[in-house]
Amino acid sequence: MTVAVPVPAREGAFSLERRLMLRLGSLYVAAMLIVLTIYLVLAASYRHIHAIEDVDAVVVAVAGAVGAGADGGPALAVTPALRRALERVGDGGLSVIDTKTGRDLVTPALAVRSPSAAAEPPRGYDGDFFIRARDGTTLYRAAREVDTPAGRVRIDFERRTSAASEARAWLWEELGTETFPVLLPLLVATLLISWLTLRSALRPLWRIAEEAQGIAVASTGMRLGMRGVPREILPVVTAANGALDRVEAGLRGQQRLMANVAHELRTPLAILRARIESLNMPAVDATVLPDFDRVARMVSRLLAVARLQSEHIAFDQRYDVVRTTRQCLAQMAPLALAQNKELAMTADDAPIVVRGNPTALADAIRNLVDNALRFTSPGQAVEITVLPGCAIEVRDHGPGISAAAEQRIFERFWRGEESGGGVGLGLAIATETAKRHAGRLCVANAPDGGAVFRIELPQVA
Repeated sequence: MTVAVPVPAREGAFSLERRLMLRLGSLYVAAMLIVLTIYLVLAASYRHIHAIEDVDAVVVAVAGAVGAGADGGPALAVTPALRRALERVGDGGLSVIDTKTGRDLVTPALAVRSPSAAAEPPRGYDGDFFIRARDGTTLYRAAREVDTPAGRVRIDFERRTSAASEARAWLWEELGTETFPVLLPLLVATLLISWLTLRSALRPLWRIAEEAQGIAVASTGMRLGMRGVPREILPVVTAANGALDRVEAGLRGQQRLMANVAHELRTPLAILRARIESLNMPAVDATVLPDFDRVARMVSRLLAVARLQSEHIAFDQRYDVVRTTRQCLAQMAPLALAQNKELAMTADDAPIVVRGNPTALADAIRNLVDNALRFTSPGQAVEITVLPGCAIEVRDHGPGISAAAEQRIFERFWRGEESGGGVGLGLAIATETAKRHAGRLCVANAPDGGAVFRIELPQVA
């Protein structure tokens, strides 16, 4: 199934499919105009051809209407076939001359109009020509000789017509009955085949565009597929994949640098904190240690971000979410007690198994709980609930989340007005962890106050 990928408008951009179809259509229109021009030239040169067909029909009818008269010579009877032939030609005249005696077999009694006497064709002439009558109209004249049962007769046919009308009649007959019935279906079939061919040829481009949209920071290892791509497009795809290789190499280098820096900073910071505490100076502890704790949290979370982005961290382990959550809270309990706050966990005894990385999930829960502790007043509890399904809810008793903050709260390094000294990485880490588990992290305000952060993960059997 082909998925339509929305393409933003760009100045000077054009549709290759539409352009090719327009050019093919223009080519066929030009071909039709050339064919029409050729027929117009032919119509001007052979404008009498259409009239010849009517003359031939009259000649055949006259040959069947001439028979032996009472005097033994030829005589003309107006048969139904001759009447129909004369009615078909319309305003015309007819003379049927006995070649032996020169007598005209057409008499007034037959109610057949005789041709004008002007410019009669010479004896023995067998052909067609146009003449101008005295009233300015064009006369089509034709002379034929034909054998009949009563002898040979000469037919002088006249028809009041226009050379242009004859040309148009012939042109319409040729185009309408012979040329257009062939060319028009051919045109439609060619355009349809061209359109289908273009759609088929451009389908790999849409697939490549869809694949490109799926490439993100968490999937930098993806590359554009080259199967089924036209040879003309392969250099572009190859160049794009090469650019992605270089971007991935640079990104991996930055991630390794960040991980190394964060890892190397942890030990000196721990040593420095221990030395400050050994000074036994309460004033220094009260002013300096909170800043150290903030720096230590930042370094720890930078290391967590580096671990999440590392391609060496597997997210395919099966583990119990309830057990992981209990272990994480047990580690954080001293921190909560030191702040005169509580951690209250609610969960069933039955294990809830998911597929992912327990260390990463523990970091995410730790960040959510740490964030909830900052917004919970002393003497109150941060409530952690593990629901069947599986969902992990962390609720604080703070002011809640404003509508403006809800749009940006999961962005890296974004801190609200009441961040409480946070560095803006905890919720971003939790969000990334949920995505790596094929889940999601969302937030809502509790009915009686406070915010509820909810990690939803797919449970496995």
